[in-house]
Amino acid sequence: MAPRRGAAAAAVLAAAALVFAAAPLAAASDNPLSWYSSYFDPAVPLPGQKMAFTVWVQNISPKPTLAGQIAIFADQAAPAKCGDVGDSEFKLPPLDPLEVAAVKVSVKVPKQAGNYTIRTFVDSTCAIFSGSYLEPIFFGNEGNQRNRKYAASSDKATYVAVPRSPPSEMPKGGPYVERFVRTIETEPALPQLGQDFVALVKARGVANWGTAPLEPGTRIAVWADIGGGLPSPSCGAKGDASTTLDKKLAPGKEMTVPVTLKAPLSAPEPIGMAVFVDADCKEDSDVDRSGRVAIFSYSASQGPIPHFATVYKSADQCTGKVKVKPGKPSAAKEIKFSAKLTNSGAVDSVAGLVVGWAKAIDATTTYGYVEGDYCAFSGTTVSVTAAPGDSPVIKAGKSKTVSVTVPAGALAPGTYVMSLVASSSNCSVNIGQPIYPSYTSFVVGA
Repeated sequence: MAPRRGAAAAAVLAAAALVFAAAPLAAASDNPLSWYSSYFDPAVPLPGQKMAFTVWVQNISPKPTLAGQIAIFADQAAPAKCGDVGDSEFKLPPLDPLEVAAVKVSVKVPKQAGNYTIRTFVDSTCAIFSGSYLEPIFFGNEGNQRNRKYAASSDKATYVAVPRSPPSEMPKGGPYVERFVRTIETEPALPQLGQDFVALVKARGVANWGTAPLEPGTRIAVWADIGGGLPSPSCGAKGDASTTLDKKLAPGKEMTVPVTLKAPLSAPEPIGMAVFVDADCKEDSDVDRSGRVAIFSYSASQGPIPHFATVYKSADQCTGKVKVKPGKPSAAKEIKFSAKLTNSGAVDSVAGLVVGWAKAIDATTTYGYVEGDYCAFSGTTVSVTAAPGDSPVIKAGKSKTVSVTVPAGALAPGTYVMSLVASSSNCSVNIGQPIYPSYTSFVVGA
């Protein structure tokens, strides 16, 4: 379905992508790693203070990676060389294909107030990839070191923002894949078009990445549908709805903020939502600062329907809870895949159809693979239609495990991604909903 959005919305989306500073899902490179990082905590540190952030590193190659190092340089504009030792060093564990490591890093900033350049060098010994010393070109993935500007200030201040999302909240794998890449939690989990729902401005919370407490009274404005064009955020913007923080937020702390909205009467899928923190510019008049505006996606249905969604291994993983039996499958034997799914809809239902695609890991499959639409899937490796009474009912809001079996001889030896999707017996009610498969990597031996 073609996206529907105005030029203003496109501009905001572009800006949101630029501040993400993440690698794309894959690139014309032999680099097996893709990574991005969270905002600094604090964003504007005091001189000599420790500044912390999280680096999410994913193995996007078909082979396990070796262990490596992450070097952090508090002030280094020039590229580092393989083996250079940072001001602080952290271990990067070995990673299986598609696995993500969430590495919490920190560095002590210079003792004088001023402007500096922090450098993050993933795989700083170049043990995993000989080209890790390279700097990416624009949004490329040529190498694994990047720098970001920051300032150290003796003046304590607040810094309210919406934190960057962990991997599980980016089902397409990164900020450059397609529009509205970040999902947002809602109540109900699948809102209905034209009906009220609550958006939990969560993505790990609304945060104070400052050095001073944030007093109650900061307002957050939210737009429920930016498909027609998002008004440029400006001080005093109302949005479709807003809420005011009623609690003090200490430095480095986060909170979940519920905002009641009305879903649009009609919209393409997914629907884009915009969140503007400190909408009255009570703390900061710079509306273009990173973290002030966050773009999210959500889905809505025409009426109450069942909808089966991925249960993730953890917030820091892209892959779902998918078990592979046997643990070391071979081409000569059948392979069973079991995925835990949740019914995010409002209607109890069986998983009447479960389909799966087994594809080699490459740029098109790193974050799962889907071909076709509900009622018209194609190119599947396995498809199971449940006979009446054979499939358990998955109650609304609850989770159960569904399984498929790939027959012996169907897959040659190699490393694959298995992507699983389930629909209700009446698949037509799900047509038009975004399809985010539950997927995992696996290796087939001879």
